[in-house]
Amino acid sequence: MEIKQNKINHGLLINKRGIKIANKPAHNSKALPELSNFVDKCSQIKLVFSTKCKVSFLLNNHIDPSNINSDDSWMSDIVNNFSLNESNKSPIYLGIIFPQAELTFKDKKPEPLTELQEAVEKALEHHNPYHELLKIFNTYGHFLPKKIILGHKLYRLYYLIMKQHSQNQFTEWDYFEFATYNNKILNLWDNYAKLHNFDTSFLTSVHSNKVMKNDLKEWVDSCLESKQDSCRVINWKELYPLYEIFDEKTQKTN
Repeated sequence: MEIKQNKINHGLLINKRGIKIANKPAHNSKALPELSNFVDKCSQIKLVFSTKCKVSFLLNNHIDPSNINSDDSWMSDIVNNFSLNESNKSPIYLGIIFPQAELTFKDKKPEPLTELQEAVEKALEHHNPYHELLKIFNTYGHFLPKKIILGHKLYRLYYLIMKQHSQNQFTEWDYFEFATYNNKILNLWDNYAKLHNFDTSFLTSVHSNKVMKNDLKEWVDSCLESKQDSCRVINWKELYPLYEIFDEKTQKTN
């Protein structure tokens, strides 16, 4: 997903098709996010095995599950509502990322647009405020990110039938060294492939292009030579609910 300058004050909208940038802006902050280029550019590889369906939903939409606060029931409920409800399946995910820059929103608390503020105040006076607020958040977004990681990414997601594996969950990550091409996580991924007849011959890029596993070295070389305007969002970080941009009185009413 490409981040355009005129979209930086838009929230993130969650629906069954995934996570996207909301059409309408949520706040009136005119401060541009701070762009920091990573000096030490290197690839990282991550393998996630989970028994929770919402994990696959988040990973497929470039959000690390650790960025969703499990103590925040409002956020967790929204994610759970749009996650695949397949209790007999568990996701196993492989991701190779090449981060190049980070966007950081410095505003501690941006102010909501007048249009949004008035819509929320009107919704709170409705006889069914919860329903009206849901319609508003479905237009302006559910979350706002404090940080966005830009770069390049390959990933693949499979589902295992519960009876085929144990209930253990794990997450492993490492730096991806192509000099030896003997990465423990990639080897673990291959071992799962042999056990469950996965096709691990390719991974998918953020652009939805297939990259063959034998061409990973060339992919990294192309990332090193790429220009910044070719980067895409590979991770949304430090998400917080959109309602937190409202004043304390409005939040308590909500």
